[in-house]
Amino acid sequence: MINNLQSPLDLSIILLTKVFLKMREVNIELMRVSEVVAVLLELGLKKDKEIYNIFNEAIKPKNKTNLSEMIYCLEFLSYFPEAKEVINDTIKFLFNHINKDGGLGRFVGDRSRIPVSWRALESLYLNNLAYDKNIEKIVIWMQKEWIRDTQRGGLSYKCSGILLANSYYPYFNKDFISKSLKWLLNDQNEDGGWGPRKGSPVGSVPSDTALALRALSNYGGGEVEKAIRKGIEWLMENKLESGFWKEHPVEKPLIHVSLFLNKNLQNGTKFH
Repeated sequence: MINNLQSPLDLSIILLTKVFLKMREVNIELMRVSEVVAVLLELGLKKDKEIYNIFNEAIKPKNKTNLSEMIYCLEFLSYFPEAKEVINDTIKFLFNHINKDGGLGRFVGDRSRIPVSWRALESLYLNNLAYDKNIEKIVIWMQKEWIRDTQRGGLSYKCSGILLANSYYPYFNKDFISKSLKWLLNDQNEDGGWGPRKGSPVGSVPSDTALALRALSNYGGGEVEKAIRKGIEWLMENKLESGFWKEHPVEKPLIHVSLFLNKNLQNGTKFH
C-alpha cells in the first residue's frame, strides 16, 4: 500500500546517484551514463564538475554511427542551453538518417526499431522541437510497425513506447492509440507486472513493468488506474532489500520508476 510517493522517489534518486558514481568509477559507456544523468537532472540534480565532464563527452561523441547513443546524449544535452548548436546539428544528423520506411535504427544502416524511434521522439520533445514532416515520418512508421508487430504477438515494451510517444506528440491515430492502450492493459500478467508479453516464460520484468506504468500514467479511466495500482504493488513486492530490482542493467527499472513517481507527484496523484 502506497500513501506517500515522496519517500520512494527520494530513495530512487539516492540509488540512481550511486549507480552514476559507480558507472564513472568503472568507465561505463556514455549512452548509459547520459541516460542516468538526464533523469537525475530532471529530478533536480545540480550540475557539478563531474556532470560537465560528461557534457564535454556528449558534445563530441566518438562513434558518429551510433544513433542510440546520439539520442541519449540529445536527452542529456536538453538540460544545457549552451549546447544549442550541438543539439541542432545532432537533430539534423538524426533526421538525415531516418530510414526509408520512416523509422530509426540503433546505428546508421540498422533496421528501424520501435524502441529507438520512441526514444528519438522523447529526446526531440525534451528539446522543444515542434511537430514537423520528419517527426510525422517516425509517427507513421511506428503505427504501421506496431500493427505488424501485434500480428506476431507484440511486446509490451514496444506498446509502452508507442503510448509514451503519443504523449509527447499526440498525432497518432486516436483509434490506433485506443487499441494500443487496450492491448497493454490486456497484456498485464496476473501477478500485476508486465513482461515481454503476457504468459511469457520470463514472467514479469521490473523494467517492463515500470515502463508500462509510465505509459499508462498519461491516460485516464478506472481500468487504467486499477492496472497502475497492481503494477505498483508488484514492483514493491519484488524490490530487493537494497532498493534495487533483480535485473541487468540495474538502472533501467530505477529510471522508469523515478520518472513515473516524479510525474505523479507533479500531478498531485496519490495511491492508497
